[in-house]
Amino acid sequence: MIGNYLKIAYRTLLRYKAYAVINILGLTLGLAGAIIIFLLVKFHMSFDNFHTKTDRIQRIVTKLHFDDVAYTAGIPLPMSEEIRNNYSFIEKVATCIQEYGTTISLLNTNGSTVKKFKEEESVVFVEPEYFSILDFPAISGNPSKDLKDPNVVFLTKKYAMKYFGTLDVIGKTIKINNILPLKVVGVLQDIPNNSDRIFNIFVSYKSLPAFDPRYKDKFKNWNGINSDTHCFVLLKDASQTPLLAKAMIELPKKVYNKADVKIYEFKLLGLRDIHFASDYDGKAPKAALISFALIGLFLIVTACINFINLATAQALKRSKEVGVRKVLGSTKTQLFWQFITETSLISICALFLAYALAYVAFPYLNGWLDDLTGYQMVFSEITDFKVYIALILTILVVVVFSGFYPALVLAGFNPVTALKGKVSTQNVGGVSIRKSLVVAQFVISQILIISTIVISTQMDFFQNTNLGFKHDAVVVLSVPTQDNIKLATMKSRISELSAVKNFCYESGAPASGSNNQTSFTFDNREKAEPYQVNVKAVDEDFIKTYKIPLVCGRNITHSDTLRDVIINEVLVKKLGLKSPLDAIGKKVRVSGRSDGTIVGVIKSFHVYSLHSEIPPLAIYSQLNRYSECGINVSMTDMPNTLSAIEKIWNETFPEYVFDYHFLDQNIKEFYSLENLMLRLIKAFSLLAIFIGCLGLYGLVSFMVTQKTKEIGVRKVLGASVPQILWLFMKEFSKLIIIAFLIAAPAAWWVMKSWLEDFTFRISIGAEIFFVAVITTSFIAIVTVGYQSTKAALANPVKSLRTE
Repeated sequence: MIGNYLKIAYRTLLRYKAYAVINILGLTLGLAGAIIIFLLVKFHMSFDNFHTKTDRIQRIVTKLHFDDVAYTAGIPLPMSEEIRNNYSFIEKVATCIQEYGTTISLLNTNGSTVKKFKEEESVVFVEPEYFSILDFPAISGNPSKDLKDPNVVFLTKKYAMKYFGTLDVIGKTIKINNILPLKVVGVLQDIPNNSDRIFNIFVSYKSLPAFDPRYKDKFKNWNGINSDTHCFVLLKDASQTPLLAKAMIELPKKVYNKADVKIYEFKLLGLRDIHFASDYDGKAPKAALISFALIGLFLIVTACINFINLATAQALKRSKEVGVRKVLGSTKTQLFWQFITETSLISICALFLAYALAYVAFPYLNGWLDDLTGYQMVFSEITDFKVYIALILTILVVVVFSGFYPALVLAGFNPVTALKGKVSTQNVGGVSIRKSLVVAQFVISQILIISTIVISTQMDFFQNTNLGFKHDAVVVLSVPTQDNIKLATMKSRISELSAVKNFCYESGAPASGSNNQTSFTFDNREKAEPYQVNVKAVDEDFIKTYKIPLVCGRNITHSDTLRDVIINEVLVKKLGLKSPLDAIGKKVRVSGRSDGTIVGVIKSFHVYSLHSEIPPLAIYSQLNRYSECGINVSMTDMPNTLSAIEKIWNETFPEYVFDYHFLDQNIKEFYSLENLMLRLIKAFSLLAIFIGCLGLYGLVSFMVTQKTKEIGVRKVLGASVPQILWLFMKEFSKLIIIAFLIAAPAAWWVMKSWLEDFTFRISIGAEIFFVAVITTSFIAIVTVGYQSTKAALANPVKSLRTE
């Protein structure tokens, strides 16, 4: 019986080739898009799930209560020791501190440098308990024991091969920033891609004071918080999580004075939740993943709607076939399963094609992920057994959703009516059902179009908003040392290059991922201000390099230590001053220990992304905090300019690796998630629109079949071609308006919620909805135009003979 069903289904699809191709194409595109989205969502939902003690692992994060609430993934350095010594329900606790932009030197047996590497994000200092909490297996050595000693390091397999070309590396020596020699004591397996803890160089925690002497004081400092200092806790039992949460609530009362106790709040973040916690540097908010999943669902639903429209339109052509089958003894059940078999055959063909298309598209998706988020899925994701199970379940749902109604309609024809060719609209469920389905397609398409326009407009707003400083044609170099003579020499030599307009030293660019907030006391007031101030150590050419307008006062003068201070207009306002001039000449204290005098006020510029408000800011000169330099260059001959800068840099710092980036590129990285969302929505909107066009084609085919005689009569009575075309267009005009009335408020609500994540954002104006409805109308006109024009131009004599 099943073989017979398959044989008939195969012959039927060969007979109705156009019908089969359109259905297979629609389902293929819908399923391919859904597969890609499923892979993306599955990848992000799997982050750090490979750890065996996940339910018992918590990360401590900090919520700061100043004038505004601030969130940081960092904790004070004494945290792990406090927890280790005072809470019996804790099994293990470990702190790790990530370092950026480090130079790794390979040393020979004589201690001479053999080779150098620049590592942006691979180095982390860890307490040995880190490896008892998280599962990062070792190939050689025991990190839980071997990292108890100072000046030792573990490398991942990838980096052992990168540095030495072998895994036999125990006993070899590397050096960090030409400061700290480290003995390699083991090799770890490479960290999986679906982890937020991807490091490759694990340095013992006890090496910190030798690496940076400032850490000697920080181990007892509860007020200083570095956002890259993370603390992980392993509970003896998952049920003890509330105990730890309560202990963290009480901890500030124990370690802070009365003035600070209200500022600091320590919270818990489960290991599974870290990747999604955007307030604490999570990379993939669940709201974004849910949005992608809904788009995938929309694509499948749109493809299924197409199938229903085309199948019911096809029903009229097959009415006599059904009548003959029933007269020859076929039951309603047999006919139902016959048509379900046809649907299944189409769906299975579409599934294989969709999988092949997704397989081909997988590297491009990975390219997007890597460019915009720094993550890359392994190729095995698409061949994972769970993907196959999901596809089988999806295709079963598609077959039921797409095939059930058309099969029921076709199997239910009255044989006498069918053989006489008297099957009407009412016999196949009426036009209203198909119109409703097309309205649903229009709704989906318009929501996606509106979303695309809003996100594109917001991204254009990012690109075109005046950030308050010059950020194009600015090259940023890291500075490996604070040697005054070397820094002055390099600045002088690079400034002499004809393509270099300005040069400055800084602790961070005006807008940067690296920022420092600290206490600020104004005009000898008894207490520090009840908020943190963003501070940047810069030299006297900072303002000129970035073209930051000076509101009043003067620029800072050259100084190796904090002396002159410039503040922004936001800080003037927060200090309660009536005019920027009122700040000039006032004494200030930064971080509770460094005194200076305000000499100027600058226009406020964006320190963070447009997600955040502009913070109060103070800039001053302080040599020992310079970590990079900004160079404003001419773009006319960039390769030669960069080569000349590199030559001078290498001659100044021969023991370090030359590395640069453009400030513009760094600023774009603030919006990596939004760029990824925009790319995906654009791609899948086009898919949904194209699939929707196939659905329109199906409905028009149905209407043309139903109105063939009516068109003939109208033409005989003198109707023109435009009038015939309007007969069809007015039907779809109504559908577009109905769909718009549903889609507009839904899209407005979704996009309004999305825009709330940005402090600086566009408003959703009427023009956005106007563009959406015009776009949808144009698409409908183009799609409907071919079939309706063909019907309008047909010979009325032939039309009247279709009775």
